[in-house]
Amino acid sequence: MVLEESQLMREKLEARKGLLQQAKENVVKASQARNSFRKVMNNGMRRPMHSVLSLLSILQVENTSSNQKIIIDTMVRTSTILFDLKDEAIDIPDKDEGRFPDSQ
Repeated sequence: MVLEESQLMREKLEARKGLLQQAKENVVKASQARNSFRKVMNNGMRRPMHSVLSLLSILQVENTSSNQKIIIDTMVRTSTILFDLKDEAIDIPDKDEGRFPDSQ
C-alpha cells in the first residue's frame, strides 16, 4: 500500500516536472521571440526613420511657401512622435527580465 502510494506520488511529481519544464521552455521561446522583434523594430525602423527626419529637416530650411512650411513642420513633429513611440515600445523594462535565460 505505502509502496503503491509512493509510486503514484513519484509519477505525479514527474508529470508536474514535465509540465514545469515545458512551461519554462515556452517562456524562453517567448523571450527569444520578443528579443527578435525588438531587434527588427530597432534596426529595421531606426534607419528609415532617421532618413525621413533628415529629409524633412532639409525641406524645413528650403525656401517654401507658408502652406508647405506648415505641412513640413507637421510631418517633422509627427515623425518625431512616431520615432519616440517606437523607442518607448522597444525600451519598456520587463518585470521578468533576467528570470529565465534566453537559451539553455
